[in-house]
Amino acid sequence: MINRIIKKIPLASPEPTNEYLNLCQSGYEKCDSGYTYGPAVREFYIIHYVISGKGTLKTEDSFYQLSARQAFIIYPEEVTTYSADECEPWYYCFFAFSGSLAAELVERTEFRGGNRVVTLPDNNIFEIIDETTMTLKWARDNHDLYALSQLFRLIDIFATSPVNTVPPSIGTSKNYVKQAMDYIHFNYAADLSVSQLADKLALNRSYFYRIFKEEIGMSPLDYINNYRIERAKDLLRSSQLPIWEIASITGFNTLSSFYRMFLLKTSMSPREYRSGKDHSQ
Repeated sequence: MINRIIKKIPLASPEPTNEYLNLCQSGYEKCDSGYTYGPAVREFYIIHYVISGKGTLKTEDSFYQLSARQAFIIYPEEVTTYSADECEPWYYCFFAFSGSLAAELVERTEFRGGNRVVTLPDNNIFEIIDETTMTLKWARDNHDLYALSQLFRLIDIFATSPVNTVPPSIGTSKNYVKQAMDYIHFNYAADLSVSQLADKLALNRSYFYRIFKEEIGMSPLDYINNYRIERAKDLLRSSQLPIWEIASITGFNTLSSFYRMFLLKTSMSPREYRSGKDHSQ
């Protein structure tokens, strides 16, 4: 195994010079515990091969858990986030490419059809990937014929090797929704929106809205308002804080919006609730 750690070695000029196939980056990355990259969008394809350790990959609508001998691809113009495991952070090599032939080449591999993750056999595949990735760093520009030949060699591994495709992790939706609920519980006093929650999870807004409503039975905004009103009811029962202050510390920007939401959720005003007319709700 190569002991050197080479971080994001650029092999291409800022502007691609080969319209058919460009080698953009290659190298190695040994990540710190929990290190996260993203959410981010790239303008090129990038394939990572996990040498050791573990990590996760989030796309706009899927979640994957990865370990050694697995590879994952990131497509151009898609939002992705990937993170090193807290206990066993990963060490991987990577290579990135673009050009008019790039999509066609990817479709010849086991990444075709939208597959994001593959598992490679436990043989000399790593040695080939390692050797080829190392040679790429010596290329002086992205239209160097030798560099492109090595790039073709790497891509061919994923087209000809007996690899297994890996589906998204089971329970993805539940994991996302739980993370969103935990975030709401800790931040209900702050300004919250569906878009903000989706961004925190690196998810498409409409996808996040859909899975949240499917799991919880209400929209994210309804859940936020319900949680805020429950906290307000707790404070009305247990404290002598002014109603305007309770409104503020439970996330309402104005007293009038607090009164409207409280009335909508409980059929009574905060003052009536505090007076003890009905605490069964």
